[in-house]
Amino acid sequence: MSNTSKKSTDPLLSQDKSMVKKEIQRLRSEGKLSDVPRIVDGLKAQHSSEMKGEIIALLSDTKADGMVDQMIDQIKTPENKGIIQDLVEICWQSQLDYTAHLDFFVDVFLTSDYATAIEAFSLVETSLEEKQVDHETCQALIHKIKTVLFDLNVDMKNLAVELIHVLDA
Repeated sequence: MSNTSKKSTDPLLSQDKSMVKKEIQRLRSEGKLSDVPRIVDGLKAQHSSEMKGEIIALLSDTKADGMVDQMIDQIKTPENKGIIQDLVEICWQSQLDYTAHLDFFVDVFLTSDYATAIEAFSLVETSLEEKQVDHETCQALIHKIKTVLFDLNVDMKNLAVELIHVLDA
């Protein structure tokens, strides 16, 4: 079977809500970590905000070992640029430990639009509240932000100053 016909029969790519919901239920009980790229493709394909929400919830609820790395890979995938805000939101909502990737999320914060930056800010802030992050790491992140602070627009600059305060607390 060709890749094209596989995609056209993938229930997650359908605009039929009942078909998508049925597949989400199946994935909740039988899904594997290797399904994540396919699920992300389904998120990109959906026109319905309800179905997007269901897929975001599915990914946010996934606690499998390796999910953190899967989500980082999905955010880094150029084809997913249009849904980066959703992917960062999933990371934040999942309550998985992303502290080893704080540098990456500060980069996302600094290079994304305002809405995505807020999601990255929330993830960094939550990580700092829930995990012990060493002083040197926080100082390196502050330095990274200060290096580009004056290149940011006013709204992003204000948000970046807030992130510096969070990291310096």
